[in-house]
Amino acid sequence: MSNASSFTRPLSAQQTSKQCLRNCLRWRDAIRRRRRRRSALTGRAKERRKRRMRLHPTLSPMLVDSSTTLHGDSSRRTKRWTSGARSGWTWRGGNPSGRATKTQRELTQLYSDFPRIQQHNMKRMFLASSTFYAPTYVAAVKAQRQSDDERGWKLMVTARVDKGKNKADPHAELEKERKWVAEELLKYMDAQERVKLRQMKLEEEIASGAFFECGCCFTDTALSQIVTCTEGCGFCFDCARLNAESQIGMRKHVLPCMSTDGCTAFFPDIEMAKCLSAKTLETLHKIKQEKEIDAAELEGLEKCPFCPFAMIIESPDERLFHCQREDCLIVSCRQCKKKDHLPKTCAEVDEDAKLNSVHQVEEAMSAALIRRCPKPGCGEPYIKSEGCNKIICSNCRTLSCYICGKIVAGYQHFRNAGTNLPVGMQAEVGSTCDLWDSTEERNRQEVEAARMAAEIELRKRNLHIAEEDLAKLKMGDKVAAAPANIAHLPPPRVAAYEAALEAYRQAAGGAANNANAVAGPANLRAPAAVAPPAPRLARPVPARLEKKEKKVKKRAYGPPGDPEVPRPLPYVPPPPRYNPPPPRVPFVNPPAPPAPRPRDQALRDAQEAAAAAAAALKRARQARKQVEDAREARRARTQGKK
Repeated sequence: MSNASSFTRPLSAQQTSKQCLRNCLRWRDAIRRRRRRRSALTGRAKERRKRRMRLHPTLSPMLVDSSTTLHGDSSRRTKRWTSGARSGWTWRGGNPSGRATKTQRELTQLYSDFPRIQQHNMKRMFLASSTFYAPTYVAAVKAQRQSDDERGWKLMVTARVDKGKNKADPHAELEKERKWVAEELLKYMDAQERVKLRQMKLEEEIASGAFFECGCCFTDTALSQIVTCTEGCGFCFDCARLNAESQIGMRKHVLPCMSTDGCTAFFPDIEMAKCLSAKTLETLHKIKQEKEIDAAELEGLEKCPFCPFAMIIESPDERLFHCQREDCLIVSCRQCKKKDHLPKTCAEVDEDAKLNSVHQVEEAMSAALIRRCPKPGCGEPYIKSEGCNKIICSNCRTLSCYICGKIVAGYQHFRNAGTNLPVGMQAEVGSTCDLWDSTEERNRQEVEAARMAAEIELRKRNLHIAEEDLAKLKMGDKVAAAPANIAHLPPPRVAAYEAALEAYRQAAGGAANNANAVAGPANLRAPAAVAPPAPRLARPVPARLEKKEKKVKKRAYGPPGDPEVPRPLPYVPPPPRYNPPPPRVPFVNPPAPPAPRPRDQALRDAQEAAAAAAAALKRARQARKQVEDAREARRARTQGKK
């Protein structure tokens, strides 16, 4: 009865809620277990897909195992192949056409090119190279040349064999990339290896003590990398190569010594052949040949205007020059240095082959800025950016004036040479060229003069002119002057610029008149100037404005000398508002005591040193006495014990 009664006893509200919560949790766990068992297979498939897509989105349709990861995990390999009527055995991974994509072809080709590298390692290098064939090929070649410890993985003992079951699907871009790798990339890698080995040999040579100090960059260089001039000055390959390239750029064939000791020797061709490439050496020999031919001054010598080829033409009536160089073979005119234009004359060709207006103005501006050496047979072009107006040609070393363009002998050509003139020498009589002036302002004026002259010539010929394009070619205003506290050169006065400016203004006025004439017969007269303001006329003033008008007249100022309006009073400064303070008396410090005489100071130092020595001697005697007393006491104690 007790058990039955206890079983049938009703539960409290708290117990009922706990029991309901416990039952709900059980039901929830059961439902979760059932759902987990039901979707176990689906979850595995999703995990495999995520793992495959995590590698790269483009790798899902490739001809590789979908379960293989970057780390070579080959567990649970599942191959999905399908048979097609056209494509044969293809990978069923998202490529509906059934054909291998470029990425598939590249990876398959890499597997075939490197049969000893495992596929997961090749795939890892392929992804690291952003799925490009050539960078992956380079990385694979480097990996094969490394050791197992450097590489981090081992090569396969047995090479992989391609069975060739798939159909050949050549890709144009892949084939082009493979061809480039086969021809250029391997050569480049071999060259890099040779450079690396050469650098290692040079370092070993320097470490063994076989080195010298370069006379230009002052660095330690191996003896096998030395280039000497005719006097024995040694330089490294890099400095000698840079010197040769700079001299070749200036069309010079004599390579001077770079020594800072004032050596005037040069580098022979045998020495320069050590450090120069074959192409640079060939260019040097061509320049040398041209200079030697020019120095010979052969009669009837003609040069091709399109290449360095030259030949002697004995007949002065021959108008054409037939170039015999294989890569040129151009027939040109001996007079105008242009291509063959017979039967037309040079003037007719120039008239027919007119440049457009903007190009013609640009050519004129460039010709005004670029100067040439005045020596006959040289004509080396140059541009001056700063410095004096005495120019030295970099080719023939001829002295010339930048202003007038004549050959000069020295500073006596310039009127303001100053201290640059040698002692006892005076400037030439009537010289108008300045040695120093503002180069920027002179260049601006000369270029502007050439531009205005070219525009005037174009307007005379009635050529089509695009005003917007011509406006872009105009130079700016005058160059900004230096501050007042900084010394600067005086601005030049170019006569051609002033004349061109006046002619340009007249041409602009004439163009306006022509425009009026074209507009109609009513505009044939000269353009009317702006009329000056009409003078005020006297008229009666209304009664209501008479007083106000009078006030206005009294307040207004008329022109100078008007008797009706008084002149303004001159300005008188006002008096000061307060009395100025008395001048401040500067504070004067009391005089310092006189410094002791040197003799008294030396005597005082000697006395202090003597006192210090006496005190030290006294302390030493006291210490010695204490030591002796201690010894006597110890000796007495020892005798008493005995």
